[in-house]
Amino acid sequence: MRDADDSDLSSRSDARRARLSSEAALIELGERLLSLNRRQLDSLQLPELLLEALQTARAIESPPARARAMKRVRRELRDGDEAGIRRQLAALADPRASVASAESQWLSRLQAEGSTALEEFLAAHPAADRQRLRSLLRNLERAAAAAQPKARAALQRALKDAMTPSAVDEPESSDAIEAGEPSGSDPESTRG
Repeated sequence: MRDADDSDLSSRSDARRARLSSEAALIELGERLLSLNRRQLDSLQLPELLLEALQTARAIESPPARARAMKRVRRELRDGDEAGIRRQLAALADPRASVASAESQWLSRLQAEGSTALEEFLAAHPAADRQRLRSLLRNLERAAAAAQPKARAALQRALKDAMTPSAVDEPESSDAIEAGEPSGSDPESTRG
């Protein structure tokens, strides 16, 4: 007889539905991986056995044989890091999404850990404006509940700026532009 506090109340049909759903997700992931070109697959840094299974499945044209090859791909996906592969695929599809994800992770860490996380961020991104980030973090920590969303958004923008490669690579002629000199001309030739 079952105990009254038995926490496993799922039925066999629920377990079957979950298994079928998981298998359908693996099929979809396998098909997505199969649709990628060789360069994209190499950038994902997949396990060697999975790459081999994908190459074999790609070479087969017969539908029944290809279905068998895809079973092998699904088995390798099941044994590997399915969630990690999905994250890599998402980053491959939209590189900005991976930056936004990393940005939100850093923001959460900064809120939770404070200056310790800030030092780690600055070590990872040495070109970041240390003083500005410290000031924004301090503002976020001291902000009243009503002002916290604004302080959080300001810190998030600063993190995004620090993590975006174009923010680090400023043009060499920015000093001339800030000084009010026309670009591409010699200061001597502008005197009349």
